[in-house]
Amino acid sequence: MAIYSCAVSTVGRSTHAAGTAGAHLRYIGRPDAATTVEAAHMPAHPRAARRWMNAQEREARKNARLLNKIRAALPRELSHPQNAELVREFLMLLTSTRIPWFYAIHDQGEDRQNPHVHIVLIDKDIETGTRLLRLSDSPKDRETAGLVPNGVRTPSSG
Repeated sequence: MAIYSCAVSTVGRSTHAAGTAGAHLRYIGRPDAATTVEAAHMPAHPRAARRWMNAQEREARKNARLLNKIRAALPRELSHPQNAELVREFLMLLTSTRIPWFYAIHDQGEDRQNPHVHIVLIDKDIETGTRLLRLSDSPKDRETAGLVPNGVRTPSSG
């Protein structure tokens, strides 16, 4: 039976030390832990992604929310290719290919019995620069933007 687990958090310029966002990308994509690393609208290689993120951070306003982090359990019942496809489909539905994302699947070594994915979302439309997902906004701000009040729960989950 699949067990559901999902954690969402953010890295902000005013709430974290400089370079934290880039370091997170390199950490989750390290070869000894990640069996699959993919990205859209940003480099997929962890070191290049870190450099890219550091450049984004330097250009961001001083109180910018740099990225959203999602860590979600993956079903052990699915094969590695099936889990990778599941993550890609989720990201396509979530982002409509309009924002940069990076993910790393951890399912080897110590994580063999606990397969999970680390997803990084940079909530900035690649064409307009506006925020689209607003996952960490307050319920009031999300409603004002025409989104469901809670960015993590679906309307049916309460």
